[in-house]
Amino acid sequence: MIAFSEMVQWRRLITPLIVPLFFWGAVITTAICAVFGTLSGIFLLPDSPFIGIMVIALTVAAACVALAAVRLVAEFFLVSFRKNNHLYRIRQLVEGTEQTQS
Repeated sequence: MIAFSEMVQWRRLITPLIVPLFFWGAVITTAICAVFGTLSGIFLLPDSPFIGIMVIALTVAAACVALAAVRLVAEFFLVSFRKNNHLYRIRQLVEGTEQTQS
């Protein structure tokens, strides 16, 4: 867990800790929407079977696309912040070797 002193000094970013929370919140929201969409399609089946089947199919397709999009966005943020961390470590190594050579 991140210490409060690290948050005040801006040495460590908290966004990489928040991205998994965003991801799982979006996954749960997508699953709930998929369940409601599927149930509405099931309730439409007795009145018009074609529209009910289409609603169910479109709900499943939209849920799959939404899950893929959420995953891509979460990975983009994590890769961006990991790249930043790696560059910070490289800078520390370079500064450390320059100080020892001087």
